Amino acid sequence: MGATAGRHAQGGKGAGGTARIVYLDVNHWITLSKVRSGLEPNPALRALYGRIDGLSKSGEIVVPFSLFTVIEASRYHKRGECRKLVDLLVDLSGGHVLKPASYFLEKEIENAMCGLIGEKPEHDIRSEIIGRGPAGLINYTVFDTYEKIASLQHRAFRDGQGDGGVAEQFEALENDAGALKKCLMNEDVLHGIREAHADADELISGAEAERYKNSDMTKSAFERRLIVGDFDNNLIDMMSRWAVRRGVSSRKIEELLEHTSIEAFRRSMPAHHTRFTLAWARDRKAGRPLKTNDLLDIAHLAVAIPYADMVVTDKMAAYLATSEKLDKLYGCTVLDDLKKLACLPPFTQAP
Repeated sequence: MGATAGRHAQGGKGAGGTARIVYLDVNHWITLSKVRSGLEPNPALRALYGRIDGLSKSGEIVVPFSLFTVIEASRYHKRGECRKLVDLLVDLSGGHVLKPASYFLEKEIENAMCGLIGEKPEHDIRSEIIGRGPAGLINYTVFDTYEKIASLQHRAFRDGQGDGGVAEQFEALENDAGALKKCLMNEDVLHGIREAHADADELISGAEAERYKNSDMTKSAFERRLIVGDFDNNLIDMMSRWAVRRGVSSRKIEELLEHTSIEAFRRSMPAHHTRFTLAWARDRKAGRPLKTNDLLDIAHLAVAIPYADMVVTDKMAAYLATSEKLDKLYGCTVLDDLKKLACLPPFTQAP
């Protein structure tokens, strides 16, 4: 499952006709925004920004942003700084976004189930991981998004037209940089995006309280409890639907699982396994109080680490990922410092 040069990014022109996917968390986007605005004078960072920009424009790399990047960026109190950051997100990414785990969780489970019965995977998820525009960010179709985000029903987007006009306007959000920037700065759109995750803080707080309460359990007992809960809450229903659709009896699935390493089965669902492993490692290894943002970090890294070629995140998340060897398992270079990119190809090559 290791990454090779070029992870099937759509529209890439790098080695083998594909582009390497480089994912940055919001703090590193902010650093690059300061470089672009002239507020960060560090010559190494300025040179790196120029290299990233050049490689992105040439199609050798794709630097997508995610739903969680937008959520974090929208928390900027100074609108002028937020606008600069949004401009950079759209310009440097070329409008490409990293799709959320909700887009392909069921596909990962279906692939794992195929492997369980000795068949080839049904889906090539890596070829679909990069999207464009708001629909790619939140995993909705044109009309799903129209229904979910109130501002798309506003006359600024509809201009009094029918559904065809909505589709045309939405297409502009996917392919027109200026329209996408306006969308990401529109308070109604941002409110709609936040609404899609409105219960996240409450759910996360509850989960954290439960995990913290049980943190005095032994390591093995704690892990077993989380694994059982994970299967019950996230996997069993989708596994059952797949089995019914394929005509495989539940008894057969139980027999196969009994003779299969549960760890190996879970590893065959890369994003799901990465999310679980980062959450478990954080609970056991983080040397600081748990934070709500920890789950936001885990949510986007669960997609980025198994499906991108390079990830630059904060020191805690990088430590958790590398200490659990997720980088080696999925062939992703995980860094905790933006400047370290300059030491790696293709960034080491002369422009």
